[in-house]
Amino acid sequence: MVAKGRVVNRIKSRRLEERKDRTIYVHLKRKLTLDKALVEDVVKAAHAGIERVYLPRQRVPTFFFVLCASQDVKEGVKDALNSFNKDLLGPLKLDNVIVKERKVPEKTRKGINPLTLVLEMIPKELTTDEIKCAFPKCVDVYRFNDRRCYVYFSKIPDASEAFQRLKQTPLCGHAVTAKFDRVVKKDNTKSVSTTLSPVLTEEAK
Repeated sequence: MVAKGRVVNRIKSRRLEERKDRTIYVHLKRKLTLDKALVEDVVKAAHAGIERVYLPRQRVPTFFFVLCASQDVKEGVKDALNSFNKDLLGPLKLDNVIVKERKVPEKTRKGINPLTLVLEMIPKELTTDEIKCAFPKCVDVYRFNDRRCYVYFSKIPDASEAFQRLKQTPLCGHAVTAKFDRVVKKDNTKSVSTTLSPVLTEEAK
């Protein structure tokens, strides 16, 4: 079975992360006139510490990567490339490879309101103020009845953290049921929460 999509991207990112410390980014300051295969052979012959030369799929590349055999020979490879025959490739600009962190969007399941927790099976003696104190990052708590309440948050990570904490720790010493509020669609309009929040979240302001 061939790995596709996200799996391939993860493999590529992991490989780049592992090799970045021994990889050199080479920018070509003039148009490349040599054949790609010839460029690889010529550059690789510049230093014994060069393991491989990577050229992009562009018809006329403007850059390429040089993978060193180890990080110890990297400076020597740089010196060799800086003194490289400029008649073949022209002036070269060398730089280290920096792997940028990707910001992964917060994942939420369809059909739920990720900013509202529903707590059920609450003991009658547990007050609303005690529930609020148990969730310092919440913006409000709405007591639906003696056994059920809604805890509202302004940020998804805060709600997720509270939900995960309730899975492991009882609420004020009491075991309760926690879930995210459901979202339903009415008359083919926008999705709305099953409850009306008494507060305005930061996203809605």
